[in-house]
Amino acid sequence: MDAVRPIALLSAVAIATLGWMTRLEGSEPPYAMIPAINMSVQTAISPPWITLNGTVENPGVTKPIIAANTRFGIKLFSQIYQQQKAKNIFISPLSLTLALQMLNGGATGATHEAIASVLETPGMDQGQIDLTLSALQTHLKEIDSEVELAIANSFWMRQNSSFNANFIQRNETSYHALTREIDFSSPAIAAPVINGWVAEETRQKIDHILEPNDFDSTTIALLLNAIYFKSAWLSPFSESDTREYPFALADGQMKPHPLMFQTQEFAYYENDLFQAIALPYGNTAEVNLYIFLPNPEVGLDLFLEQLNPENWNLWLKEYWENKPVKLGLPRFKIEYDIELKDILTAMNMGIAFSPQADFSSITPEPFWISKIKHKTFLEVNEQGTEASAVTGILGTRSGPVEMIIDRPFFFAIRDDTTGTLLFMGTLVNPML
Repeated sequence: MDAVRPIALLSAVAIATLGWMTRLEGSEPPYAMIPAINMSVQTAISPPWITLNGTVENPGVTKPIIAANTRFGIKLFSQIYQQQKAKNIFISPLSLTLALQMLNGGATGATHEAIASVLETPGMDQGQIDLTLSALQTHLKEIDSEVELAIANSFWMRQNSSFNANFIQRNETSYHALTREIDFSSPAIAAPVINGWVAEETRQKIDHILEPNDFDSTTIALLLNAIYFKSAWLSPFSESDTREYPFALADGQMKPHPLMFQTQEFAYYENDLFQAIALPYGNTAEVNLYIFLPNPEVGLDLFLEQLNPENWNLWLKEYWENKPVKLGLPRFKIEYDIELKDILTAMNMGIAFSPQADFSSITPEPFWISKIKHKTFLEVNEQGTEASAVTGILGTRSGPVEMIIDRPFFFAIRDDTTGTLLFMGTLVNPML
């Protein structure tokens, strides 16, 4: 049977609802405002410090902001896991970072400081953050001809309301955001329009994120970010090698599930806690799926207790040896969604969800966030681009290392050129 290159399909949508923000009847504009109008996306500015071939020209500027995305993602993931251990979890730190940084550009005072603190960017210049994230988005979209990574932002405004022209201009220029008016007072009409945009930007993998009851006549704006990722493995699997294999669930049950097998040379690392492997995507191997398989006596809980930004950086700096690995990888799909208001409040962003919120750089109408929704999709299977051949690695003197992923594990997808953490998750049950 011909070799098949398994396809990873990943989609994420983050919503920061300014627009879902509860509104207070407010004051006169303190600055020049423009009425909400239909505005098209402007031409993207060339990235000032990430060249088209991915070289980071100014790491002193970009690295702290990219590192902040990693710290935020790991800390947020830890909070989510404590509440949802029995679920397969899949989030996109970058998706949430982009949505919340778009939002924070319109926050002032204590509200801005609280959001910046959660995003691990306190004291950083917002303009510099915007420029870096603009350059990063351009870099990621052009990373590899065989890797499709689409990033889309949008800002939906209530008809006949006034918004700060500088805020809209900033989002269009730095975040390439689509800006549109919409009638939130007709949810049955507005929801399908916005969901249609989400479906288009995620290639129909996430067909909706909003329900008509998610907003009403008090909603004044809605901010969305969508990320879609699709790529074949650099090293393909053969469909004929996929077979049923017992997968050990967290409760000790053994359930048969399809595992894809191959023996190939991969970047590999192990210590007393786990085995780890990097599976490259596309042609350039700049984007990798990192899988951390806790040792049986360790388990996922103990591993995640040790997962923090410091250890993450340490583990990635350790010596990863390119060596033959006999790999067994589950075929799985995750559809995940979460409402993040309570978790972000616990992370000290509560002011943004309260009447004390100050988003006066967006609009003079006082409001606060009512919801932040995050929805993701991941599929790793054998339906995808056919490869002409599978290159196997012959046995060495000691034989290949065996890494059979037959129990709960942690994984992350990372752009290794910049160190950007794109997605992260845990799989506790591939049958869910």
